[in-house]
Amino acid sequence: AKKRSQNISSYNDDFIAVGRLTKQKNFGFLNKNFSQVVKINNGLRLSIFGEGEEKKKLMSLIMKYNLKQNVTLRSFEQNIFPYMQKSKSLVLTSNWEDPGFVLIESAICRTSLISSNCKNGPVEILDNNKAGLLFEKNDSNDFIKIFNDFLNMSNKEVTKKKKNALKKARLFTIFNHSKDLHHIINQLMFK
Repeated sequence: AKKRSQNISSYNDDFIAVGRLTKQKNFGFLNKNFSQVVKINNGLRLSIFGEGEEKKKLMSLIMKYNLKQNVTLRSFEQNIFPYMQKSKSLVLTSNWEDPGFVLIESAICRTSLISSNCKNGPVEILDNNKAGLLFEKNDSNDFIKIFNDFLNMSNKEVTKKKKNALKKARLFTIFNHSKDLHHIINQLMFK
């Protein structure tokens, strides 16, 4: 436990990506395009938390794109929330989500959101850019543009998007789902 808290206290990366290291999460795309972003902003740092079959491939991509100083592959963390809270933004590059719980968790941690507009969740959670920034899935130019938009956003704009994301995330809580389900059951029973 002591070692983990020391890791958290020394953690200061700007961006965080979380998920199984699989084709679904599209971390190869993230590394390729983050390498373009850091050409202009070379002090930016990204941590990718997860385990999976693409770990070796991602390690070789980090070397290929000369990202050793900018990107760190980290093991799966049982409690990812302290890392989310210390990051400026979560970056989600998924090809699809089901439905994007990591976005909801990040929003609750008051972490900014940058996400692909993949199926099943992000567009709805990010409320068409009111609660974060969406880029066209697998579109490198759009990713780089949106990333730079985020870097140039005012604190006021960042705060507004975080507040909107938190409001949206609350709609996805278990309590709200159980209320909706209760309402539906009552309607069906008393028809």
